[in-house]
Amino acid sequence: MSTTSDRDCATLLRQAISLHRAGRLPEARRCYLRILAVDPRHFEALHLLATLHSQAGRHAEALVLFEQAIRIDDTRPELFSNRGNALKELQRFDEALASYDVAIRLKPDYAEAYFNRGNVLKEVASFDAALMSYADATRLKAHYVEALKNQGVTLQKMERFEASLAIFTRAFCLKPDDAESINNMGTALQSLGRHEEAIKHYELAIAIDLNYSDAFYNRGISLHRTKRIQEALSSYQEVARLKPGDTNTHWNQSLALMLLGNLREGWRFYESRLNKDDMRAEYYEGPELAWRGQTDISGKRLFIHAEQGLGDIIQFARYLPRLDTFGAEVIFQTPPSLMSVMSTLRTQVSLISTDASLPPFDAYCPLMSLPYVFKTSLNSIPADTPYLFANDKKTAACILRLGRKRALRVGLVWSGSVRHSNDSSRSLPLKELCPILDLPIEWHSLQQEYRPSDLKTLEELSSIHRHEPHLRDFSDTAALVACMDLVISVDTSVAHLAGAMNKSVWVLLPHVPDFRWLLERHDSPWYPSARLFRQQRPGDWKSIVGELHHELISHS
Repeated sequence: MSTTSDRDCATLLRQAISLHRAGRLPEARRCYLRILAVDPRHFEALHLLATLHSQAGRHAEALVLFEQAIRIDDTRPELFSNRGNALKELQRFDEALASYDVAIRLKPDYAEAYFNRGNVLKEVASFDAALMSYADATRLKAHYVEALKNQGVTLQKMERFEASLAIFTRAFCLKPDDAESINNMGTALQSLGRHEEAIKHYELAIAIDLNYSDAFYNRGISLHRTKRIQEALSSYQEVARLKPGDTNTHWNQSLALMLLGNLREGWRFYESRLNKDDMRAEYYEGPELAWRGQTDISGKRLFIHAEQGLGDIIQFARYLPRLDTFGAEVIFQTPPSLMSVMSTLRTQVSLISTDASLPPFDAYCPLMSLPYVFKTSLNSIPADTPYLFANDKKTAACILRLGRKRALRVGLVWSGSVRHSNDSSRSLPLKELCPILDLPIEWHSLQQEYRPSDLKTLEELSSIHRHEPHLRDFSDTAALVACMDLVISVDTSVAHLAGAMNKSVWVLLPHVPDFRWLLERHDSPWYPSARLFRQQRPGDWKSIVGELHHELISHS
């Protein structure tokens, strides 16, 4: 190649690099291609063009160019690190790690390669190894804020929240005007339940970056958890302004709106759950009509599928009889444990179990979209109870098994499933209830499962009768509920079952309850037989137990 061509290539390369740094990628790409047209083995042009493709999200094309550059010169550590980044984006994680390892072997103090390696390890949930890589990156580059932040995120994924807070604080000290570090400190504090502190950090991050949607979103969560629901809603509205159509924001808006009693708008936003990443798999997707009341389905077959928890299914099954007015054949798919009790609904709905094959149908609707279909407001909740009933034969057998009643007969549920996202707030240890368990009351546990700590407490108590061998499904639980004078329950499926049966039920609620229980009021528009006992402060079960003690004395 001529000397003139060499000079031209050098000039073009300087121009391309300048354009590349300025973010003018199409123009930079044309310059790199002009160089390669003259010299197809021009290493810098190949490497930088590959990097440009990676930045533009064209990782497969980038990888081809990285490989060409490696065949020309395999001694450049940054080439292997950048190649690893492309492999990571293509989810070829093992190859990406191997590429970073080559970069580190060529340059043992290559902090960025350790950082990139940590990112892959975090992606594949090798969290301990990721932490080691980030630690190496910050050891080699003391002011490596991004490595510190990713180290903190990894610690959060490991639920090591105190450690993550310390790391995020280090990042903040190195770069006090970094809104992301401050937001990350907030998320660590939020995970530790220190919401007031978290809110202050989010507000500082927002003051630095007025368009920081993540900080507004996280601020909304902490405001919600401190029962500042209207402020939380305002924060979510800011996110919606900055990120229109964001599914998670709409979901959180729906919960806040309904907690405030704005059900009509809340149900509209609640439809967003069908597109949430962590919920989408639960919902049916097919060619049939996704029905929300907008189309005449008279003479058609409508498929309604149960969703979310057992309590949700019990609560919203009340809508199934109302579908009779649409003139459709309705098929309701429900978990096996609820089949028997759902068969007591006064409706022509056909029941099938979730473990059975689906028959053909014309339209479908998730169960919890029915309030949206019926445009339910606070004043139009269908609260005609009972709508679920105990089996007469099972109830008779239960009465026989219980024997003669000697005192007020009370069914008790103090904990729900540990898999529930808010279980730590809604459940309480059995020992917290000891002040009322000494009262002259005939106590009956309505639970099927017990936690190890509660089993130890149960062994020390003779006042609670256990029935789990007889509770095979919810029709057995319904029979036992029917034999009670009163049910006392935390926010679980049994509370919903008792309410649906119009049994007197006292529901024990955390400081910030689920949306269906609304705020402040001590009755429920969903269940006329329910009375609500609310925590005045987070985790304060003691005051509720004191209220229960007073009320039970007057009832017994």
